[in-house]
Amino acid sequence: RIHITIISPSGIGKSESNDFFAKVATQLKLTVKSVGRTNDAAVIGSYSRENEMLNSKHHKDPGDEGFLDPKQYGVLHKNDYVIFDEGEVVLKPASSNEKIQNTLQAVMNRYGSIGNTISNDLVSGNISYHSHSSICITSYYLNEFRETLITRGLIQRTMLYVQESNRGLRQEIENSSILSLWSKPRDKSVRVSKLERLISEFVSELQKIKGSENTIYVFEDVYPQLIRYKEEMRMMGMMPQGQ
Repeated sequence: RIHITIISPSGIGKSESNDFFAKVATQLKLTVKSVGRTNDAAVIGSYSRENEMLNSKHHKDPGDEGFLDPKQYGVLHKNDYVIFDEGEVVLKPASSNEKIQNTLQAVMNRYGSIGNTISNDLVSGNISYHSHSSICITSYYLNEFRETLITRGLIQRTMLYVQESNRGLRQEIENSSILSLWSKPRDKSVRVSKLERLISEFVSELQKIKGSENTIYVFEDVYPQLIRYKEEMRMMGMMPQGQ
């Protein structure tokens, strides 16, 4: 699994990139969910005491027709690719965010390991499982971002991309937005079909790499690039020495 964090100013296309990634994931037959402001029950899941009582009342066991599962699983159980479009909710170093940060750190650990277990302990009952989700977090730049990076292990588990804004880039994006306006109905179909073709070609290349295996292997020549990426992060002061 690959986890991504994208930090950039507002208005330069984070949501558009999320839409693109989501479309690629969908074509790869992965389930996708975009999450805004949320809570533990929605992300992890909850336990329904009402369902438990109804099962007991009607003598229903797991596997029986009419059995109501008291475990109400959240998006990290139901989906392969989960996008946190309002990443500031996740990244801010606040006590209210510690639970979701710890949860996502666990999700990013090796699948099936003890450290990959996420849980929500409630008065009504407990829900616990291994999450197989890949995570994408996008956010505008936070003043507290550096503190989150240094004091938490969340972002270190992701591929981090930080985009600085400048007048030229913003002008280029604005011009692209203007040029993307369709003047005729046929223009829209041509542009959409071209985008669909490009995405399909990209997905086909991924499938060639993936083959019949469940894992896309990292080829040997990729490792030097990852090392260079890590060193560049350290030079920018985004990663403290020893990490």
